Amino acid sequence: MKASITNRQVTLTWELAMQSPAATSYAVDVALQPGGEVIATLATPADATPFSLSNVPPGNYYVRVRGVNAVGSSGPSGELHVVVH
Repeated sequence: MKASITNRQVTLTWELAMQSPAATSYAVDVALQPGGEVIATLATPADATPFSLSNVPPGNYYVRVRGVNAVGSSGPSGELHVVVH
């Protein structure tokens, strides 16, 4: 997963989940510390990569993404540290 930050807009891109059946959506989990409690989960359609979020408050965020389908969700991706100024 990669992130770009411009004017408090965070844009995330990631590799599509390799699961069967294929992901129908993605869940973006956000925490305030590494491996920490998830404070928000943002749902996005499977074809919505890159995913952007505007007006993100300044801070340190730790982000993971999971593929979701009718069977359930994949395990989370590796965690990405995102710093918004």
